[in-house]
Amino acid sequence: MNRSGFNSPRKQRGAALYVALIFLIILALLGITGMQVATMQERMSANYLATNTAFQRTEELARQAEAEVGASTRLEENCGGFDPAAFGVQAAIDVAAGNPEPPARVRKVEQCVGGGQVNIGEFPPSEQVFQRYRITAYRSDRAADPTSDAVVDTIFIGR
Repeated sequence: MNRSGFNSPRKQRGAALYVALIFLIILALLGITGMQVATMQERMSANYLATNTAFQRTEELARQAEAEVGASTRLEENCGGFDPAAFGVQAAIDVAAGNPEPPARVRKVEQCVGGGQVNIGEFPPSEQVFQRYRITAYRSDRAADPTSDAVVDTIFIGR
């Protein structure tokens, strides 16, 4: 008896093996791609965390300086020769050398702007109730081995 739909084992050519190997290669490529995407997302989230940490530490330092200025326990610096770009670079060099992180820089705006008062016209000292301060703070995400840094420059109006 010879059945027309039945193939004997000697006539099979091994097509199932080829199909299985192709599927295995496709699944391996998908797995490798998935791992690369996950690694990239992990790096991106670590960078975001470092940047956010540096910004939060800088904001904290700026708010501390504002509180000290508001309580009049902090003396402001003079304005001569201040370069905000060099401030962050020098601070990074100081931290790398093992020196403590730099404090926030506090300057009176009226003293830093040439040509007298910022306001139009002159006010007598008895009417100068509010003082404007420029506060510049620099911090990295961590003092030892920083990976990200931030500078916050604010204007604070105090008494």
